[in-house]
Amino acid sequence: MRHAILLFLIPFSLAASPNFILIGPPGCGKGTFSSFMVQQHGYQQICPGDIIRTHIKNNTELGKIIKPIVENGDYIDDAITFEIMKAEIVSCCQQHKSFILDGFPRNQAGLDFLIQLFEQKSISSTVRIVHFMISDQICLERIRTRMVCFNCYHVFNKQTNPPKITMICDHCNAPLEFRLGDNEKITLKRLAYYRETIEPLVHQAQNFFPVITIDSSKSLEDCKEFYKTLCQEM
Repeated sequence: MRHAILLFLIPFSLAASPNFILIGPPGCGKGTFSSFMVQQHGYQQICPGDIIRTHIKNNTELGKIIKPIVENGDYIDDAITFEIMKAEIVSCCQQHKSFILDGFPRNQAGLDFLIQLFEQKSISSTVRIVHFMISDQICLERIRTRMVCFNCYHVFNKQTNPPKITMICDHCNAPLEFRLGDNEKITLKRLAYYRETIEPLVHQAQNFFPVITIDSSKSLEDCKEFYKTLCQEM
């Protein structure tokens, strides 16, 4: 069994262009990590939540079906999610582009799906799990003030990472919005699901992939400084 490594304490030597799976509760900083790696190394961020929210925003046929599910704080059917993820991952493989999975897997079936798909595409050895450690209380506080750009998917926060211009994205000048479902009732529901169902996947995943554990309760500045060091080692 591979052992988790606390990145803020122990350096980690990464293989060239690793692919990342991010596992952490809502509000833990997965989006910040993804945005940083996209900017620094051209990673492809694959976030089923963002893809789903785009369908809802554009009022597509799929969006109409899944909107009430998302508004209730539930997750959409595995079969739909798996098809979305497979298409995105296969596209990255065909382009020889490294990717970051943000918000997936969310259950044992999703992890099994990834293990099988990675084996089929012969990329299992490139995969790293990034496990974000943080309390539910800090996640709640962050989500209350979180804003997102649905054009370039950068994440901002009124308290810890405010945009230079109120409700305008620093990167593409598109208007910022609050995510559908970013309220306390739904967040508590998703945090409970994460602790019960998603977080235990880390123990299963470490039988297949190296696991990197990050203390994401640290300040945004501390996290970004570490990400810079990580990028230099790549």
